[in-house]
Amino acid sequence: MAVGDKTMFEIYRDAHNPAEVDVIYFTELEEHERDRVLARIASAESIFRGFLRDETKDEAKRRIAELLARAHGDVDRDAVAAALAPYLA
Repeated sequence: MAVGDKTMFEIYRDAHNPAEVDVIYFTELEEHERDRVLARIASAESIFRGFLRDETKDEAKRRIAELLARAHGDVDRDAVAAALAPYLA
């Protein structure tokens, strides 16, 4: 699988608002967004990071959104890994 066949992402907890958990898709960032986003997550707590296979990326993104919506800030790394296993590169 080539680098272009996958999307790098990270699920993180915001350092300024610990109840807020979000996701960033690094390989989808536009150039003008990168510095701002990287600065924001530099102080964040990483919960889970990896690569999504592009052929299942849309489904995986829906699954991630569902996980974060249900979690209400309480995201378990092992539960995320299990839920995303079919989509990871």
